[in-house]
Amino acid sequence: MSSLTPRVPLGWRPQRALRAAVGLPLLDAVLGVALAVAAVVDTVANGALTHPWTEVLATLTMAPIAWRTRAPLGMALTVAAAFAAYGAMNGTGTPMWSFLGVLVIGFSVGAHLDSRRRALALTALVASTYAVQLMDAARAVGQLTWGEVYFTPPVIILAPAAAGWLLQRARRQTAEVQRLAAELTAERERHAEAAALAERSRIARELHDIISHSVSVMVVQAGAAENLLPDDHPARVQVRAVRDTGREALAELRRQLGLLRTGGASPVAPMPGLGDLPRLAESMGAMLEAVGDLPRTGSPGLELAAYRVVQEALTNARRHANGGPVQVRLVRRPDVLELIVLDEGGGPADPGVRGTGHGLAGLRERVALYGGTVEAGPRRDGPGWQVHARLPLDGAR
Repeated sequence: MSSLTPRVPLGWRPQRALRAAVGLPLLDAVLGVALAVAAVVDTVANGALTHPWTEVLATLTMAPIAWRTRAPLGMALTVAAAFAAYGAMNGTGTPMWSFLGVLVIGFSVGAHLDSRRRALALTALVASTYAVQLMDAARAVGQLTWGEVYFTPPVIILAPAAAGWLLQRARRQTAEVQRLAAELTAERERHAEAAALAERSRIARELHDIISHSVSVMVVQAGAAENLLPDDHPARVQVRAVRDTGREALAELRRQLGLLRTGGASPVAPMPGLGDLPRLAESMGAMLEAVGDLPRTGSPGLELAAYRVVQEALTNARRHANGGPVQVRLVRRPDVLELIVLDEGGGPADPGVRGTGHGLAGLRERVALYGGTVEAGPRRDGPGWQVHARLPLDGAR
């Protein structure tokens, strides 16, 4: 084992080496060589043939099979011409290797050519086979039946060609299904991203209203505190600074977040919260159940997120619950607020009311701001659908 011993590159494969050398797949090359060798051996063993032309024509008939996937039309035309010339030689006939080759060639033509080139290749192959059969019949009068002469050529060629065409069709259908599945997945991801961006924009607009209201209250309170202090009180400077800073922050907030509003700024309106859920449930025909009094969190943003969760869940129930009963449960635990919306399913009630299917994706964006989660899926206690949201109250405090 010296340094003169050739080293095989890491990852070397015979098929890759052959493909790189002659551009042929390993299976095709082996098949072509094997059939060509069999044809030559069988021809050499027949002393009644004209040598070496029969060996040359036998090689030209079988060797092109190595190009059955690379150049199937050229293979078929070359084989047809060589086989017809081989059949014209005295004493050749139709040996067994020719039947095996015709089966492989017919299948390859059906599997790797389009309709026009397939028709051309099959016409050439059938014509050459007919020529060989007719020449055999002329040399062996009375030994070949009428059916063998006229029915055998199309059967042995068109049958494997039909099998190859069916394989080609199945591959194309599989590729088309995979392409459509990939497009559907990409489209679903784009819709999900669009829904998330739309919900973030909506959240920003609503937070603009909430923060603007809170900062406005701070500015008013700071101004009132400044007026209550004597002129020489040392705290007046700090209170005035708080008031001025609040005004500047409010102005900057309106300049930056106000751009999110379509058509310019709109008047600040009260944001819905937990106190508006009874009216929402009544308008959507749902039953509202709260454990104890309707819970209040003291956080307008968190209450707005809870309201949007119930609103989206009731909207989905209207689309898919077929007018069945819908129940909304609010449960306040020591550290979490739970919202559960249950329906009984049954199919769409209003065909004209349709959604994008990505509303819950937007809700997850909103609830995640407060460290919460949203789960949606089939009910475990019966038919229907449920939406279960959890909003931690620690984050609100």
